[in-house]
Amino acid sequence: MTHHNIRQHFRRLAWRSLIVIVLFLSIGCAQRRAVGPEEVGGPAASPGTSLPPPAVFPHPDDWANPASHGAWVVQFDSKTCIECHKIDSTTDESIPTCNYCHHLFPHDSDWVKKENHGDEVLFNGRSACATQCHGSDLKGGLSGISCDLCHTTYPHPTDWAAPSQHGLTAKGTGKSVCQGCHGSDLLGGKTGVSCNQCHSFYPHAADWGEPDQHGATVLAQGTSACATQCHGVDLNSGLSGIACNSCHNVYPHSDRWGEDHRAAALTLG
Repeated sequence: MTHHNIRQHFRRLAWRSLIVIVLFLSIGCAQRRAVGPEEVGGPAASPGTSLPPPAVFPHPDDWANPASHGAWVVQFDSKTCIECHKIDSTTDESIPTCNYCHHLFPHDSDWVKKENHGDEVLFNGRSACATQCHGSDLKGGLSGISCDLCHTTYPHPTDWAAPSQHGLTAKGTGKSVCQGCHGSDLLGGKTGVSCNQCHSFYPHAADWGEPDQHGATVLAQGTSACATQCHGVDLNSGLSGIACNSCHNVYPHSDRWGEDHRAAALTLG
């Protein structure tokens, strides 16, 4: 190999090495580059990593929009925010506090207990929750936390008062899902809405199956309170699946009972 060829060979090696070094440095810089505000919606750091959240100050123009700062807080937590912003204050602050717009946020550590968020909703309504944070329909919103994650039937649908809605739910999943808000005895609890506001004899007493309980009630007041969608207008089971003739073979009596009772009496003894 001539000296000329040797020099050309080393020049090619040098160029190739330089290209590799430039590519390596470019990748390293890209990995270390701070994420801008427009990339807040990107993937969060893996749990357990010590990577700091991306810088967001000066805030972008749309930072007051919940979809902007709200999404950032959901992804990276509010620790960075409270370095500058107070959660609440009794005096006017030049830097707005969280509670200035979010009266109930950040939530207390025991917020999920019924006596906290449940009482808040019962006494003040859902308007403070039905925002972009949890969604106007309370199905999750930006936070991804909906009421029905814990309350399988709440918020109730608009036709919840129909027996085919709440009645089937109470029968299917049991009344335990109702007791958290309506009281362990279903007589209202903190909601003040009890079953017997509409169902005069419901929930039934523990000994309701005894004749001197339901039988005496029917004899004294008639069957109208029982002849509903619960047991059926014909008392033949309805939504509950419990009919009078499940125990009383000839009751309710037929329209021809005046003629048929003799044969029934002879048959039954």
